Amino acid sequence: MIIARYLNKQVIKTMTLVLMVLLMLFVGQRFVLYLSGAAKGQFSSDLVLTLLMLQIPVFVSYLMPLSMFLAMLITLGKLHTDNEMTIISACGVSQTQLLKYFMPFALILSALTAYLTLFQAPVAIFTQQELLKEQKKRGDLNLITPGRFQQSSDGSRIIYVEEMNGNQQMKRIFFVHQDESDEYEFSLLVAEQGRYWSDLNQQNFLVLEKGNQYQGSPGSNTLRTLTFERYFMELKSNQSTSVVSKLKALSTTHLLSDLNAENQAELQWRISAPLSVPLLLLLALPLARVAPRQGKFGRLLPGLMIYIGYMILLLTMRSGMEEGNIPPWIGTWWVHLGLLIYGLSEFQQWRWLKKTLAGFKTPSTQQVTP
Repeated sequence: MIIARYLNKQVIKTMTLVLMVLLMLFVGQRFVLYLSGAAKGQFSSDLVLTLLMLQIPVFVSYLMPLSMFLAMLITLGKLHTDNEMTIISACGVSQTQLLKYFMPFALILSALTAYLTLFQAPVAIFTQQELLKEQKKRGDLNLITPGRFQQSSDGSRIIYVEEMNGNQQMKRIFFVHQDESDEYEFSLLVAEQGRYWSDLNQQNFLVLEKGNQYQGSPGSNTLRTLTFERYFMELKSNQSTSVVSKLKALSTTHLLSDLNAENQAELQWRISAPLSVPLLLLLALPLARVAPRQGKFGRLLPGLMIYIGYMILLLTMRSGMEEGNIPPWIGTWWVHLGLLIYGLSEFQQWRWLKKTLAGFKTPSTQQVTP
């Protein structure tokens, strides 16, 4: 129908705009965090954009239900204030018919969200963790930027490399290291070239060739010098190579194969996003009813408060399951059921409650005048 196409087109346009705004906010906040991590020497600055691109599918998967909910409130609120919904109702379109108009779009959006949360987001998080693990495993070598003095993550070393090719062959190296046992003792190495090397035991070394080493303390008259042809310097990893993958990085297939409490908590959390799309649609239709003078954003704040409460309950149940305080068979299901009951009640304008309250009222006695 023309009305169905018109309404869905307006909602999709608004949802796209809302999603882009929310995505920019979340990506910008994460970009600042990644830049801070690179500045502190936690990982290479070249990795910032890669980590950011991998984070986008994760953000999109959980922002789409919220974007759809806000788009419904804004679009239908505008139609109510412009009296367009009054005209549509006069044409015989009821709230139930509106729900049928929007349901195909909601189901498609729910399927897309399920694909992202169940399959794409875990892959992206796993790839992020592997990149960061490789950076930490190889220590400060990946932090080297040719032509710049680079401080190590713990602040005890300063490295300068004039040139570095694609095979990580380095030329003209300057390295200063502070002794851990003596804060005044330092070691300065100057080498013509160097390279990265890892032995069979996965120990990482920076091999310096054709250089000199100077050891001493500032203000001391004693300076020890050493000339070497080859110098092996161990690169300390920031963490061990055997890192257990986080729960968020596990594939959905792995979660289904081992249904312990933690895996069920993560699985229910991934299902929550696609499941919330039709529930939020059911709630948005009655919640978007506004008076003409109330404004199209009149119900936006109450809608946000309901959504925030819904998400807080989901997160609380997830944490409770992971800690073993809440059985998985209860889990998050009652939260979705509660939102469904509330949405249906709003959709039917609480007729069941009004009938229940009316049943408790005692019939009033009529006075007969003579």
